[in-house]
Amino acid sequence: MNIKTLTKFVFYLNSCLLLCTNVSFSQQNQFTQDSIRSEELYYTGRAQYRQGDYANSIKNLYKSLDIKIKLYGEQDFRLGRVYNAIGIQYKALGKLNEAIEVYLKTIEIYKEYYNGENARLGTPYTNLGNIYKQKGNFVDALKYHQQALSNYRLTPEKYSFQIEQVKSNIAESYFLIDQFEKSLDFINENINNPDKKILPSIYNLRASIYRSLNNISEAKKNYLLAINATIKVYGEEDYELGFNYINFGDLLISTEDFELAESYLNKAKPIIIGTFGEKGIGPSDLYMTLGDLYSAKTFGSNSLESFRLKKKEYLEKALYQYQEAIIALTDNFVIHDPRANPEIEQCIFEAQCLKALQKKAEAYFKLAEVLGNNVDDKLDYLSCSLNTNIIASDLLNTIRTEVVNEDSKLLISELQNRTFLNSIKIAHELWSLTGNNKYFSTAFQNAERNKAASLMDYLTDQNAKELSLIPDSILLMQENINLQISHINNELFDEIQYNGNDPAKVEAFRAQLFNLEREKARLTRYMESNYEEYYSMKYADDMLQVDDVQNKLLKNEVIVEYVLDISDEDRNGFLYTFLISGNNYKLLKYSVTEQDLADIRKLHEFLSDPNYISITNEKFNNYLSSAYSLYNVLIKPIEEDIVDRNITIIPDGILSYIPFDALLYGQVRTSGINFRNLPYLIKRHSFNYAYSANLYLGDAKKKSAANKLLAFAPTYSKDNSLGDEEFNSLTPLSGIYEEVENISSHVKTKAYIDTSATEENFMKNYQDYDILHLSMHTLLNDSLPMFSKLAFMPSGNESTNMDGWLTTQEIYNLDLNARLAVLSACNTGSGVLKKGEGVISLARGFIYAGCPSIIMTLWEVEDRSGAPILDEFYQLLGNGKRKHQALRMAKLKHIENADPLKAHPHYWLGYVSIGNTDPMYTGNDVYFFLAILLVIVAVISDQLLRNKKARKNRAF
Repeated sequence: MNIKTLTKFVFYLNSCLLLCTNVSFSQQNQFTQDSIRSEELYYTGRAQYRQGDYANSIKNLYKSLDIKIKLYGEQDFRLGRVYNAIGIQYKALGKLNEAIEVYLKTIEIYKEYYNGENARLGTPYTNLGNIYKQKGNFVDALKYHQQALSNYRLTPEKYSFQIEQVKSNIAESYFLIDQFEKSLDFINENINNPDKKILPSIYNLRASIYRSLNNISEAKKNYLLAINATIKVYGEEDYELGFNYINFGDLLISTEDFELAESYLNKAKPIIIGTFGEKGIGPSDLYMTLGDLYSAKTFGSNSLESFRLKKKEYLEKALYQYQEAIIALTDNFVIHDPRANPEIEQCIFEAQCLKALQKKAEAYFKLAEVLGNNVDDKLDYLSCSLNTNIIASDLLNTIRTEVVNEDSKLLISELQNRTFLNSIKIAHELWSLTGNNKYFSTAFQNAERNKAASLMDYLTDQNAKELSLIPDSILLMQENINLQISHINNELFDEIQYNGNDPAKVEAFRAQLFNLEREKARLTRYMESNYEEYYSMKYADDMLQVDDVQNKLLKNEVIVEYVLDISDEDRNGFLYTFLISGNNYKLLKYSVTEQDLADIRKLHEFLSDPNYISITNEKFNNYLSSAYSLYNVLIKPIEEDIVDRNITIIPDGILSYIPFDALLYGQVRTSGINFRNLPYLIKRHSFNYAYSANLYLGDAKKKSAANKLLAFAPTYSKDNSLGDEEFNSLTPLSGIYEEVENISSHVKTKAYIDTSATEENFMKNYQDYDILHLSMHTLLNDSLPMFSKLAFMPSGNESTNMDGWLTTQEIYNLDLNARLAVLSACNTGSGVLKKGEGVISLARGFIYAGCPSIIMTLWEVEDRSGAPILDEFYQLLGNGKRKHQALRMAKLKHIENADPLKAHPHYWLGYVSIGNTDPMYTGNDVYFFLAILLVIVAVISDQLLRNKKARKNRAF
């Protein structure tokens, strides 16, 4: 290569390098400019949020996000804070589901980038906790705040303020799920030296707790401390001060200090409206509390007429304020006339909107009561009240169906109780005034919505999965998650109860549960989004109407459904009795007294008393009195409608604890103790029980399992080396072997007794049998009903994770093919009572698992007397009797053959039938009639043949 050529080459090379450098510099410059622009848009968006300009704020944040995605890709950690900020805007706009999605995206990015847990995750977890609180799902809110605390503690020196803040959130969550003492204890143990910025919210929460505990003086003291601390930290125009004024005003209303309450609310108004405008949670809180002020106001009056006019004026002012609160919480709803209600879809802040609707409906009902002499006005106001409450009821249904886990559903069932009771109360008044059957239907539908709601949700969800086209792989994935949740819950429970409560282990178990429940929720959202048929079936509001119920009932069948409307167990209230048969229906209202409630408690205590042998004349006579009094309240008003009928009782509240068989239809006066000849209601009527009419009349299983009956009867001995200390403390049940032996003589039985009656053998075989019979001990846990458990034998096989204890939670995850479960264990129908759900018992777990019929026990049954009753029950069942009829006839036989003391209801009344009553087998009577029919047919055929031959012979 010559010099000239070389010079040319160097020139071209330098030119290329210079060009590349310029291009690289240009690209770097563009990258820097885009990066700066994305930051400008991010901070502009945040500033606009603080000014209340949410619409432009979210636009700029999305522009910032788009630039960052182009610069760094879709999974870069720098996107996390933008998603987080967008979530805050969605929350402010009331778009809570959208907020949840972007927070979950933030979590996904942080987990991916940091390869697991990181303190930064505390922020989106905290925000999700606040979202779920706003949605009324306080159980999930608590779980997210607990997880946020766990993450912040990974870098405590950097996130000290956030740690204090999230501790306050956790304490508030305990308060919101009505664990007031636990909330106060958490504050005292964990927030001793709060940051001054958090101090006002701590005082405010303390005040709310003391108010709920009815310690008004401490509540006032803490509200005033909250007000002073807020002024000191944030000044006199901060919105937190406005909220503190509202809260204190609300307390003053409850103490009837209306003038002072109004002055504090007037102080709050310019702060709240000046900060938020007319939309959002803040304004709605203000307007609702003003509505409460006018609704509660008392005043002197010279005459009844002037009192009514003044009360009407105040209630109309209250209605206006409640309507303003509703407008503040909705989208595209601006009608100021209280008679107008929004569509459910317009309710942005669902939980808060529900509260405002409830208050408005109650104000209309009060107006109807005040102007009771004017029938037209009363009907008008009652109609307005009912229309509003129906919207509230539908909104509640929407809130509940969005919830995934059982704990949250149970809590929401308790919260919804008042809404449904109000609908029943209003509809009954309208039905009484008009006789219009549509009001009976409305009352009945709300009674049903208030019964076993979470159980109904679960079974509807299971049915939707079975009938839709969701792949088995996805269903198996969900089943595995449920099993893991159940297992970790058991591990956590054991660690806290028995294994030392190691904080590190507890934290690890809670973190595992949190991640599993998030995965379960994600999978649920995926199924709802991708399988339209599943979604439509799951959320279809297919409640049975009255005519549906009538069409499904047998000719001689009647449903009696009770609703108790009492604000407290020791106070007066009302009992509503719904009666529906194939050709009739009624709705009765009865004033419940403290004595009625005392009779229910006394009757249950008497029947379930383990010292039933030590009976005194006083206890005996108290039973006679209570059983007869309750008969007059519960049965006598409808007795003419239930004669010679099969009766399914749907109880409510504390009525769930009493078996109606034990009521007495006659008054007894006697000087001695004799249980044999008493006028028990079982001698007149046959009773079955159900959680709700919808569950009872749902389609029963058409197919049965291949084999007849699977029975378990474990042995209990202190010498058993495989059991834990709790298991070895159980006493032997000598009558259960006789019980299983008797059953085998009537139904083909596979029996596991003594040491073979293990949980492992149950899990291997339960799906293959039509009847499950479990004779064993039960351990109840009233504080944590999901951890009540059946005591199988421990197998000693550690690899199976089967310790012999089958908990209610584990039963939920079974997939039963059995049409009947006979739970001959003690207390299988007992448990804690939840409003809107009934008794949370082991028996309920078998309903969850797909078994439509249960024979359960209401207390500790006496196993020696139980064996012959169940022997007779199975014999009658095999003869084709319906389940509840077979049980009734077995009880009557026991009474007939028992001596005066062993006829005590404790011996024979512990067993009750719940659920589907269809016979299990075709009875011998059917075969007998078929045989007679065949004989008749043969005789007729023979006679016809003879006649035919005779005619032929005559023809020849």
